[in-house]
Amino acid sequence: MSVQEMIASVRASGAIKLSLHGMGLDTIPEEVADLTQLQVLNVSQNRLVEIPDFVGQLTNLREFAAPMNQIAEFPVVICELPEIQVIELSLNKISDLPPLIGRAYSLRHLGMAMNKLQALPVELADILGSLRSLNVSANQLTAILPEVLGVWLEEPFDLRVAGNPLANVPPDLESDSAILSYLADQL
Repeated sequence: MSVQEMIASVRASGAIKLSLHGMGLDTIPEEVADLTQLQVLNVSQNRLVEIPDFVGQLTNLREFAAPMNQIAEFPVVICELPEIQVIELSLNKISDLPPLIGRAYSLRHLGMAMNKLQALPVELADILGSLRSLNVSANQLTAILPEVLGVWLEEPFDLRVAGNPLANVPPDLESDSAILSYLADQL
């Protein structure tokens, strides 16, 4: 089935999921903007370099998945979607999380593994009450926010940080739990 046929099928059926996984897309087709009922949009494993602003019109979107693309800038429009619970952008080229991430109050999972993140914005602390999973492994982080470590210590929270050049962490600590325990002891 072609991309256009998949979009037409979702439009006609009123389906809440659209997967354009591995379709060789360079951009998300504009027709997706009309699918306002969508709750899940998967555009993983394509050739996307950016996420168009019209994705911000998908106000029912709960899950946005675009790993394994060439995205260099975090799509800020995703942060303001009122229902967004899952943002998966691993295996891209993103170097910064925008301060607006602090407005994604419904967010439960943020997947940013294997990007080029150098720091986490302090605004991330604003959503730690809802966030249950943060994967920032294999980036270029040299520090983890103390607020993030505090949540990891106090609540069930899946935090992945291995594979980052974290300052003052002995190189023999390779697992997430060993690294996080060591950092927590330094607080």
